[in-house]
Amino acid sequence: MASFDKTLIEPSDNEYCNAGVCMANNDGDMDKVLSYIQKRTQGEKPGFWQVRQEAEVLAKMGKYKKAIEIAEK
Repeated sequence: MASFDKTLIEPSDNEYCNAGVCMANNDGDMDKVLSYIQKRTQGEKPGFWQVRQEAEVLAKMGKYKKAIEIAEK
């Protein structure tokens, strides 16, 4: 996980999102994962899969109401 932090010194929003997804798949810090993914989903024209990943992370965190709200986008 420390290597993600070193790599993400000045990444693009897509790189943040990709790192967040990878961290989520490897049981990373879910608060950090969510913040990385949201850097992309709160930007201009996020991809469907990126919004879907945000909803899945929220669900893993037990934030079901917010996960459903995001998934319905």
